[in-house]
Amino acid sequence: MKRKSLFALTMVSLFSIHSSYALQIQKGHLISHKEWSTNNLVFSVKDVKLSTSLLNHLKAPKIGTNSMVQVIAEVDPMNGSVGVPMQLTGNNQIVIFNGSDGPQNYTYQYSMCVMMDSINQQCGYYQDSFELDAGGGVMTTQGASLLLTFNAPGTYATTTSTFVASDDDGSPYSSSADGVIQIS
Repeated sequence: MKRKSLFALTMVSLFSIHSSYALQIQKGHLISHKEWSTNNLVFSVKDVKLSTSLLNHLKAPKIGTNSMVQVIAEVDPMNGSVGVPMQLTGNNQIVIFNGSDGPQNYTYQYSMCVMMDSINQQCGYYQDSFELDAGGGVMTTQGASLLLTFNAPGTYATTTSTFVASDDDGSPYSSSADGVIQIS
């Protein structure tokens, strides 16, 4: 119990969560960043304030050798019309704390996809790689949108996913959410 309380206190001291905006790195640095999409769709990711809804969905931290990773993802249900461009929107959040004795590398990837038919999907991707020193941490809360135009009415499945992996730890952490777009 004392160990979990110490982690909570450490995370609060590292990150001012109550009014924080997106990417915060403490004792570490960004190694690489890339964004891409299928078929050159417009995919944008922006920093957002942590929503109450996201706070309510935070999972219990996975703790190993005093390290902690939390991930969440959500996608908004949408309605639209044939031939009219619309934006699929969603959110994601990660919190990572490196409690090991040395630096660790982490890769974080966020994706947002729509199944256009039984075999084709349209997706946007966002990926960062970080190195965190011992005692370092990173927190990011982001909103994303994927601009789409549908050629036929119907119900289209959507999914968003957040994935974090450490180079030193074989177990990835992930969260995903499914939704629908109703096109008339």
